Amino acid sequence: MREAFFASLGADLVHTSSMFEGWGDNTIASSGRLPRDHISAVTLYDLIPHAQPQRYLPTPAQQAWYADALDSLRDCDLMLAISDYARQSALDMLGTPAGDIATIFADADPMFQPANIAAPAARQRLQDFGIHSPFIMYTGIISNQDPRKNCPGLVRAYASLPAAVRERHQLVLVGRYNAYDRHDMLAEAQKLGVPERQLVFTNRVEDEDLVLLYSACHLFVFPSLEEGFGLPALEAMRCGTVAIGSDSSSIPEVIVNPEALFDPNSEASIAQAMERALTKQDVRDAILASSAIASARFSWDRCAQLALAAFEEKFAARGRSGSAPRSAAADSVAANLMQALKGISPR
Repeated sequence: MREAFFASLGADLVHTSSMFEGWGDNTIASSGRLPRDHISAVTLYDLIPHAQPQRYLPTPAQQAWYADALDSLRDCDLMLAISDYARQSALDMLGTPAGDIATIFADADPMFQPANIAAPAARQRLQDFGIHSPFIMYTGIISNQDPRKNCPGLVRAYASLPAAVRERHQLVLVGRYNAYDRHDMLAEAQKLGVPERQLVFTNRVEDEDLVLLYSACHLFVFPSLEEGFGLPALEAMRCGTVAIGSDSSSIPEVIVNPEALFDPNSEASIAQAMERALTKQDVRDAILASSAIASARFSWDRCAQLALAAFEEKFAARGRSGSAPRSAAADSVAANLMQALKGISPR
């Protein structure tokens, strides 16, 4: 029905915001089920489930759903990748022709900017979360069951910091978790000599609290093994925070300073980067300076301009100069659908 509706419009190009929607909800997204004359474009965020199906597609039903979405993705004439890493993933894993995929990047919401952390209400809010000292922050999924996010590795790296450094800084984990994951991480941290008061689990927070936490933290750490873009790092940088992260996947496209990058597979490397960023003012100054430049590269205007340029290039490659006539097959399907819908009584 969706494809027949778009076929009936006679559009030159139809852009779908994501093909990987609909598992567990009512979202419909597809391409290639019916004949079409328009260019079909889609935004590509990542192909992580395709690379790790055992973890992210554990059931036959999920595997079938994802395979169907991949077929629709492959059918599209143009993919708009949110990072060069996502683009390269499509080239490598799907065999997408280079001319059929462009990088348009992304941006953070404008609300992410430095908050007034000196305000009494801000200080009280931090205390409400159990934060009573300078702190290191992570945001994302907090789970032992998702090794890609590498949160347990961050906790172990924090435990290996020199005692004097660690005792001056709490580790604040912002994001959803369950009681079992919290218990396991606390138990492992305590085995490594970290008292429970040093670890703060906030669960999910409201947007205004997230901005406050980014602005107030002494260091933001993003240890993921793989990300399609790495939005939390950009959000932290926009809030004026010293941000460090993994040297893998798309994250170096956001955090460009080599001094702010570490090997996420090495807890020693994570701990060393954390210690440098916590204790060496010249390192902190250099990271902040490079963050201001790097974060300014991203904007929704730039994203839109790159997307429009890709649309126009694909359109020009088709040799079109205006709206194309609809095919007889598309017209027939659309007409039959519209006639059928007229007979459905609203409830």
